[in-house]
Amino acid sequence: KKCSTSCPSGSLSYTGSVSSYNECGDACRSCNTSCPSGTSTSYSGSTSSYNECGDACKTCSDSCPSGYSSSNPGGCYDTTTTECGSTCYRSKECCSDSCPAGSKYYSGSYAGSTECGSSCYYCSNSCSSGSTSYSGSYAGSTECGSSCYYCSNSCSSGSTSSSCSSGYHAESVGSTECGSTCYTCVDDCAGVTGVSCSHGCASYGSCGECIECNPDPCDGVTGITCEYGCASTGSCGECTSCKSNPDCDVTSLSCSYGCASTNSCGKCTACKSNPDCDVTSLSCRYGCKTTNSCGKCTECESCTPDSSAVTPIGSCGCSRWEEIDIGCGLTAMSCAVQRPCDGGNSTGGGGGSDDNRWDINDVVPRF
Repeated sequence: KKCSTSCPSGSLSYTGSVSSYNECGDACRSCNTSCPSGTSTSYSGSTSSYNECGDACKTCSDSCPSGYSSSNPGGCYDTTTTECGSTCYRSKECCSDSCPAGSKYYSGSYAGSTECGSSCYYCSNSCSSGSTSYSGSYAGSTECGSSCYYCSNSCSSGSTSSSCSSGYHAESVGSTECGSTCYTCVDDCAGVTGVSCSHGCASYGSCGECIECNPDPCDGVTGITCEYGCASTGSCGECTSCKSNPDCDVTSLSCSYGCASTNSCGKCTACKSNPDCDVTSLSCRYGCKTTNSCGKCTECESCTPDSSAVTPIGSCGCSRWEEIDIGCGLTAMSCAVQRPCDGGNSTGGGGGSDDNRWDINDVVPRF
């Protein structure tokens, strides 16, 4: 792409101060207000020519201003000059026309007046062309003596050209004192960052940045489901083998009286108690004859009363009874005196009814 020769301000054909630069770097100048020697746009004489800005360049007028004369009157007087530099005089009362501060010819702030009433001013630090803060070519000085310079069209960084080579683009980095934009060429890939990938990049952009990631290799990977927990996992954390039933690692109990309960693997975890211990032990009058494995009495000792010690009732009845020990903790009524069959009374005391015959069931316990 060719650079443009158009000027942002000014013209290539002017000869005045530089006001800007075109894309090709050529100086664009403002029109020159200068007039040929001996003429000026501020003169009021006849027009001699025109400057670049189109202003009339006139010759100087040697006429004195109103109230002034080219003849020196003597005594005290004010003076001025014609456009051509000739001195003109005006009579006045004698007084000092010197300024106590500043000058009658300065254009700054008011500083007072002379005895003759002339106004005095401080010097002005304004530049008629350029500026005291510019750094271009010398443009003159202020009333106060400060140097004035034209604006510089140099860039502190970059240049006024916005043309960049392939792979770069122009970015503004400021401007010159004259207002021209300064550019620098920046890499098109500067500041370009891609996506960050956990499993590697699948595709890249024009600046080498990653624009698409590889998929997660563990997406969709599922392990097996375990009833008793996972024994081992794969690279994606999925379960690849299960733990065995922990109940199967239990040692089964060996029971004397049979198993009371088993776990999920069929191993005996509790034994039945001795069934002999559930038996109610017998309460025996003559002592226990047999006990089971738990010490419970299952059979009592027996006892046969001695009936031979008992005198049975005779055929005629018993006249007197007595209680005797027949063993096994029992007593029985025995006929101590038989009743005579002749109807008489027997001797030896107490009698009883003929109905009182002894029977084994009539025994009385002794304890």
